[in-house]
Parts: sequence; C-alpha cells; structure tokens
Amino acid sequence: PRPGCFAGSEVGGVAGGGGGHDRRLVQASTCSGMSASARKASRKSSRYSDPGLGEVVVEIAHAFGSHCGSGLRDAAVYADQAGLYILHPVGRYISFRHLGNGEASFVIESPQVQGISACAINRSRTVVAVCEDCSAPAPRTSSSSSAPSSPVAITAAEPRAAGGPLRTQVTLYSLKTASLSADRQPLRTLGDLGQVGRVVCVALSGDAEATLLAVASQAPEFMLAVLDWRRNEVMGRFKLTDTMDRLAISPSSLDASVVSASGLASLRLWTLPEKKNEAGVGADGEPLAAPAEDAEASDELQDELLALAQPSGLAEVPTHFTDHAWMEPADGSLVACTEHCEVHIISARAGSEPRLLRSIMSPFVLSVGREVLPRSLRCFAGGFLVGGDEGVLALWERGQVDADEQGVWDRQANADAFQHVRSCCVFPGGGQAQSSPAITCVDITTAGEEVSDNLLVGFADNSMGQLTLDDFRQGKNAADGEKVCCNLLCGGFHSGPISCIDVAVQRPIVASACRKDSSVRIWNYTTKRCELKWTFQGEEPTCVGIHPIGYLVAVGFSDKMRVMQILVDELKPYREVHLRSVRTLRFSNGGHLLAVAHSKSVTVFGIRTMAKVAKLQHSQQVVSLCFHSEDKTLTTCSEDGSLVEWNAHTWTKANEFPADRQSGVEAYAVATGGDAGDGQTCVALTKGTKSLVRFFTDCKPSEGGDVKLPEHVQLQALCQHMGMSGPVIFGATSTGALWYHSEIAGRMVMKELALHSGPCLDVRLSADGSTLVTAGEDGTIFVVNVRGLAMIGEGGRGGVTNSDVVMISRGEIQAREEDVTGWPRERESQRGGCH
Repeated sequence: PRPGCFAGSEVGGVAGGGGGHDRRLVQASTCSGMSASARKASRKSSRYSDPGLGEVVVEIAHAFGSHCGSGLRDAAVYADQAGLYILHPVGRYISFRHLGNGEASFVIESPQVQGISACAINRSRTVVAVCEDCSAPAPRTSSSSSAPSSPVAITAAEPRAAGGPLRTQVTLYSLKTASLSADRQPLRTLGDLGQVGRVVCVALSGDAEATLLAVASQAPEFMLAVLDWRRNEVMGRFKLTDTMDRLAISPSSLDASVVSASGLASLRLWTLPEKKNEAGVGADGEPLAAPAEDAEASDELQDELLALAQPSGLAEVPTHFTDHAWMEPADGSLVACTEHCEVHIISARAGSEPRLLRSIMSPFVLSVGREVLPRSLRCFAGGFLVGGDEGVLALWERGQVDADEQGVWDRQANADAFQHVRSCCVFPGGGQAQSSPAITCVDITTAGEEVSDNLLVGFADNSMGQLTLDDFRQGKNAADGEKVCCNLLCGGFHSGPISCIDVAVQRPIVASACRKDSSVRIWNYTTKRCELKWTFQGEEPTCVGIHPIGYLVAVGFSDKMRVMQILVDELKPYREVHLRSVRTLRFSNGGHLLAVAHSKSVTVFGIRTMAKVAKLQHSQQVVSLCFHSEDKTLTTCSEDGSLVEWNAHTWTKANEFPADRQSGVEAYAVATGGDAGDGQTCVALTKGTKSLVRFFTDCKPSEGGDVKLPEHVQLQALCQHMGMSGPVIFGATSTGALWYHSEIAGRMVMKELALHSGPCLDVRLSADGSTLVTAGEDGTIFVVNVRGLAMIGEGGRGGVTNSDVVMISRGEIQAREEDVTGWPRERESQRGGCH
C-alpha cells in the first residue's frame, strides 16, 4: 500500500480483510420458520436455501449471551436514536436485537474471525466499528463479492487448524436505515493494520459520517493510530508505553479534534498533526518543514500525533482511570473516573493547556464510609451517568449556566454547575439473587421531551437491563437499601462457561448448567427468553439433563444428584441421591430411565419410583453415555476409549470394545446412530495433538476408517442423526465451532460453523433434527436451525408440542383461587364506596 494507507480496503463492498467477502447481515428466523412468502423469496434468491439430496444446511436462529462481563468496552449500546434496537457482541458475532419482539440479526463473520476485540458506535448512531481477531493472513484485496446472495443461509467453511498468530481487522457498518436489512454490506473493511498489532480499543469521531477512526493496540506494539477511514488515509500515530482500554475523540463541533486515551496508569491527550496541502503549507498558512531524506529509514513516526501536557491539577502519581467520556454538548471538557472512587472534570480543548476543572470525591453520594468503584461513564446532553460496583448508578445533571455576550459558555462554570440528582442500585430483578453485579457499561437515548429517555445497563454477570430515566429518578437512594428494578433482556444470561446443556422433546426448552454462577437455567427458544433461573447456593452443578416431556430436570453435583420438577417460577426438589463425582447424566428417550455416570460407574434409575435399576462398572472414568433411539441399549465410554453396549432389558454387556491403554488415546464423547440403525456408534478421540472420530458397529471398529480433524482441534461433545443419505454427526470443537460430517452423493463432507469466542463445550440436537443448541466457554448458547435431517411424517417423531403448558404447585393454585374468589367481594365493596 502507499504510505499513510492501510492495506486491504474497498469502499461499498467487501474489503480485503479476512473473509470480508463472506460477511453479511443475517436476519434470524424464528424456530417455527419464516413466513411462507419469505421462504419462497429466499429459495428463489439462493442456491443454499433449498438443500439438495444429502445436503445439510445450518443457520443461526438465536443466541443467549453477551460480552458485558468480559471487559469489552461498549458491550451493549443502542443502535438507533429511538432506542428500538440494541447492538451487542455475542460469541463471534455482532447482534442487533429488537427490544419489542426479541428478533435478532447477526453480522455473519468469516471462519477466520476468532472473536471481537473491540467495538464502538458514533454519537449520532450512524456508524459502528467492529475490531475482529483473525487467524489467517489477510487475502488480496478484492472489489467484488463472492458471497452467496441468500439472506438466511450460512455457508459453513471447511474445518481449519487451531492456533497460529492473530491479526486484527476493522469493519465499519452503516446504521442509517430505519430497519436492519438482511443484505447489509460493510462500508469498509480494513484488513491489514500494518504495525498497529492487536487492537483492544476503538473510537469514532462524533460527526454524522464518523470520519475519524482511532485504534489502540496491546503489547508488544503499543500503537495508537488515527485515520480517515473513508479516504484510507492515516492522520497520525503515536507509540504508547502501556495498554489503553478506552479511546475517545472530541466532538466535531470543536475547532480541532483531540484524541483521548485512558488505561492502567494515565489519561493521555493528543491532537492531530497538521497535514500539508499541495502548496506545502499548514492550516495556519505557515510553511511546513520538509521530511528528512531518510524518512523511511528513521525509527521515529513521520506522522506522530502531537501529545498534550498532562492536565494541571491532577496528581502526578500513576492512577488507573477506569473510564472517560467527552461532555455533551461539546464544550471542550471531558469527565473521567478513577480507581480511587473519584470523578474528574477536565478542560482539554485544542489550543489551550489541559487543566482540572473539578474533582468529585464521591460521585455516588452514598452513606458515610461506603465507597463504590466507578467502572463506566456515559455523557448525555446536560449531564452524565456513572456506573459502578454493586449495581450502583449515579445521575449528575448540569444546572442553568448563562453564556456571555459572545454566546460562549465558561467551562469552569459548566463544571461547577453539575449537581448530583440520584444514586440507586439498579437490580436485574427476577431469580433468587440478593445483590446486584457491577455495571460495566451504560447507554442512554435522547428521545425528546414527550418521551422518557431509556437507559441500557450492562452488568458484570453478562446480563443486560433496560429502564426509563423517569423510573430511575423516582428510585430511592441505594444507601437506604432500596433498589430500582430494570427489565432484563431475554431474562438474563449465564455469567461464565456453560458446562452442559440438554434439549426437551415435547417442549421447546433447553436446560443449561453453569459452575461459575452455580445456576441452572431453563430457556424457551421460541419465545427467546430464559423462563427460569435457579441458583444453588454454595453448590456447583456439574451436569444437567432434561426429561423428554420437559417437566423434570436432573442436576449433577460433586457429591449428589437431584431430580427437580420444573414449575412456572421455580425448580422444586423431587428426589435426591448421594453419588460421588457425578460427571454426566442422560434421560432415556422414552423418559422412563435416568443414567448417571459417576467415577467408574454408571447407575440407572427408574423415574417412576427413583429406584435403582442397575449399576454398571467400567475399568476407567466414564466420560460419556448415550441411549439408543428406541432405548434398546445404553452405550457408555470411558476416558481410555473403552466402549460398552449394555442391554437395556437385562443390563448385561451386549457388546464391548476394550481399548489399548498403551495407545495414548483419550476419549471425550460418544453418540449412537439415532435413527441410523442398530449398533451404529461414533466416538470422539484424541491421540497427542491429533483428533479423530472413530466409527463402531456393535462395538467393533468399522471398515471405513477414522475421520481425522485438523491439528490441535478437539471434539468436546457429539450427537448424531439420520440424514437423507446417511448419518450426520455434529460435534462441539475446542475452537468454538459447530463441526458436522455428512455424506453427499457418496462423498464424505466435513464443514464447520464458527459460533463461540472460546471452546464449544456441548451440543444437543432436538428429537426431530430441526433445532440444534450449543454451549460455550464464553457463556453463550446458540440456537441453530438445521435443514436436511427432519423426517416428520415419514417415521420421524414429529415436532415440539405442549409449548404453552406449565406446572404449578398446589399451594399457588389455592392462593390464586382465593384471589379470584375475593374479586367479586372487593368489586362490590368498591361500588358501595362510590355510592
């Protein structure tokens, strides 16, 4: 590329960075499918929408999760001025979620994208910048797109090897349209940032076009770069000394742009260097010095940003600035918060010396002796919000300030006019939690005088909530123990890795378990909400299984196994059995049995009485088990790769494969053939750095041989279903992808769909083969629509039923009956009072 430009950039289409040609916005359909007209239009527009014989098509339907607890800045923001959509990263994707109906759209990334390292939206909410970690070198720049035209089908890529160096690409999208169209293309993708390195924070200028883009990288480069991304021109660079975690650009209404950055040790300010025009003079008309003849050989940056002095009045000792933001409307000042629970208002206008205007020593104005660490800031017209630990949110607003005769506001007077309005603990609401997590990001809409502004709050447990500014104003002070409840989006999310999931047969629900937050959640993938969360205080669930009917859930712990009834608002204990080291469990497809793997044993229980039916022994730790589709057998697999097929009537060994312990093979998962036929089994194995899937028939290795995966890629879980031309295997990989293997026209095909930003830990397929769910280490659950498997009406088990039926306790029924009985009397008493 020419000097001062980043490689791999094309306007209005694809752009050279890592698979920019594969990126498009996908409107997720509901689990019941799109409308008939939409499906018809989709089939006409894409060859991928109508799978051929044996072809399996997967597409993302929904996702439960966020990055609010990962340290990512602006992990949840409003995507439009009206506050109808929110934008937030989930897994490897950017999600646009409609707050009214819950529908979500996803920016589909290329397989090379490993995760999102930073994102930012400009003040007018017209442009969003997304920084992506990519595993492959940037391809050559292309000006034409080879992406399929389908707005709904995702083309899965060939499996790739894990590991290797990461590079960062930055993609910018327009948000100007009233609704999120499915065929949105990026404005530009900067595919090769040269010497910048891995970007960890990004910012856009405040003008409507978001002309300037600022990025900062981590070690070893420690580079700050500002560029005009529309002209593909570098405006300035600066070599940092440490990592910055927040960037901002002063509003465009000022006479010159000031770039600000804060991090672990400092708050820094820069202005852009003056650029030469054709006459060789600067903006002030003075001639600019010519560059040195050996500029290319010089170690110094020729377009270095001009560093401003440290703001006078701030302590010279290194201070961790947790966040900062520029004031609105623009007056050349910014507000910054520190780890010392302070908020500073600083004058930082170009052309004048930065100085401290005011220090607020306790921004939350809580009870004496109580301090809360501020973590996030958001400025809006006439005020700012500060979010901190314990879910505390403070509102500061500026009082009346008169301008001078020239219409200029005094910055010192503006800073002194800020007054504390309210400090409240924003409580996510629902569940059993007694405390609120830290607020990691906050956003606000400015809807106008007739409509109350909305607040969007992101919490450290990955949940996101919404409330109006009026509701927050009316809340009581957090020092009094009062809380202001917000509406949780999707009912909240898990705060850590999801160790296990399971899918019901006759209800559209999924059960998931998370050790970090010690909870089990029940998700409805048609209503797109978490219907129930249950926290086990002081106990970490290791695994979970849901009954096919969907009204019982079994939860494993380190010392016990519990079977619980799924009621409308709680999990009610049904039975508890003491077992050591419960690793995995599974209900039979008929729902009459429950198999629990603990240590080297598998105990089978009858669901009706919870009596022990059988106890099965292995020579090594049991890592996985699976029932036959008709419950004829139970297949168990130990960590050394030994396989045993147990007769489900006599509980004797029907078939066995003893593994060679000296071979160095380690097993992770087993899956039976489902409807593929009796005796068909596959096992996920690793040997050193090599991973493979081995097929068995009646516990004997099949003649077809093993399926080998790329180097350093492991399968964490497996499931299997019969396709149109043979069995199809789905696996959860250590690289965060959904891997699947099928046969098309006699040819074996392997593909993968990248989903999670960390390892994918579990995968489950619905009984009819139409819905698949994955769980990842990033705390995200993806719901994926699958076509090419379901055989409804041709011997299949049919679709999901009983989606509106819930269980309720007898006591609650009686309480509601008493309420209903009392309504006539209450109504009569009210009528009598009126007379």
